Amino acid sequence: MTMKQWIMMVGGFLSWIPASLFSQTLWVTSLDSIDLDKSVADLKDCYAVEFLLETPAAEELPVDIYLSDIRKRDLRELQLEEPSHVRKVCLTARSLGKKRQVLTVPIKAFDTPMASEGVLRRIRSIALDVKGEKQKEARLLSARILEGNSVHAHASRASLAAEPGETVVYPVTVKNLETRPQTIHFSIKRYGWEAFTAELSDNEVYLRPGEMHTLRLKVTVPEGVPAGGRETQNLYILPSANPSAARALSFTTLRRMPYPFSLHTAEGWEEVRRKAEKYKWAAERKDRYLADAERWVVPELPDSAVNGDGERYLFRTEIENALMSSAIAW
Repeated sequence: MTMKQWIMMVGGFLSWIPASLFSQTLWVTSLDSIDLDKSVADLKDCYAVEFLLETPAAEELPVDIYLSDIRKRDLRELQLEEPSHVRKVCLTARSLGKKRQVLTVPIKAFDTPMASEGVLRRIRSIALDVKGEKQKEARLLSARILEGNSVHAHASRASLAAEPGETVVYPVTVKNLETRPQTIHFSIKRYGWEAFTAELSDNEVYLRPGEMHTLRLKVTVPEGVPAGGRETQNLYILPSANPSAARALSFTTLRRMPYPFSLHTAEGWEEVRRKAEKYKWAAERKDRYLADAERWVVPELPDSAVNGDGERYLFRTEIENALMSSAIAW
């Protein structure tokens, strides 16, 4: 084989190698108004992060998205970090035309164990590993946090208690996340045999882009419900601009129970007191609880008292026995 023939053969072989073997790393340094070079982003409770890309590529680009609570600007170094500090998901951008592609990344798409979700509260690094042709590189135009899909809904309370005949009110704030006005519809999903009466202050509301509205779910506890009896109300929220983004919020309303009710009812504690007066073993146990409670000093926690996810905690696990003894003594 001549050199010319060999070069032609190698050239023919190389022509079959897909251009998508090239990858390009884009680092997100600004997310909305958050400077990731100096601060952190809390993504735990948001719906998604959206990236707008500029690229001459005609095909929709596959992208590996990395999140980390460690500040890195080298993808290889980030990939070598402990898995508990790095979250990754692979998605494909969507073409908008005019050399624009959008990548919407739901936070729940990341393989984050529930016990480690605190990592999402302090994101310092976001990297986009874009696959494509070398001569058609992408450029990151913007990155923003999405509160929800089409509509954002939030309620500060998901459960309330009342006496028979009383009414509780759940305020629910909704926000239009679309770039155009839309009507948002509300309804209560019923099984047909509910005992609690539920009413909405609005059946629908028309909102401009970014506009918010607070509706109220009113629930009345009926007569005849025993203490602790409860019922769940399901609020269905339907955005007209994107019906597939409909969502539901659940609320649990119950008849109020007299305190105390955690370990014992009031009658149960009276029985404990009678046993302490009647039986020697019960009196000894009572004295032990009282002594443990008197010895225990409530620890003062410094500002640095955080768990493995960086979140503040109230007490260390090893003091739970002293804490319980004090509660029982009280």
